[in-house]
Amino acid sequence: MRFTNVTGQPAGWTLGFERDGRELLVVVAKATYQIPQAGEALRFADKQVPLVEADRFTGEPGLSAPLFESDYAHRKPGCDVMLVGSAHAPNGQPVPRMAVGLRVGSMSKSFIVTGERHWQKRIGHVAASEPQPFVRQPLSY
Repeated sequence: MRFTNVTGQPAGWTLGFERDGRELLVVVAKATYQIPQAGEALRFADKQVPLVEADRFTGEPGLSAPLFESDYAHRKPGCDVMLVGSAHAPNGQPVPRMAVGLRVGSMSKSFIVTGERHWQKRIGHVAASEPQPFVRQPLSY
């Protein structure tokens, strides 16, 4: 078999199997886009992100959050949206917590980002400390 990619975007293929034993040919194509400013047209990024062949984690696999998941899934009925980045306090003024969100098409997610905390022993129970103010807080589980 000859696989020819004329798109200019990363693409590849792999083989797999259905549960009933039938073979699968999985073709993967990926494109990285530049996030446009208001009123600008969507365009491909100058640097395309390569295909991810195996899951990558923020630390030890199985004990840390995923950073990038493999692009070679045998069944993927939709697209993946993974947010990798940091929360930045408004106007560069430290805050102990803030709401952040992400919207892609009709999908919308929001959550609260808090500053560093630690566990404190109190009489009869353990509780988290108040969050430390931050200007920039990396996003993670």
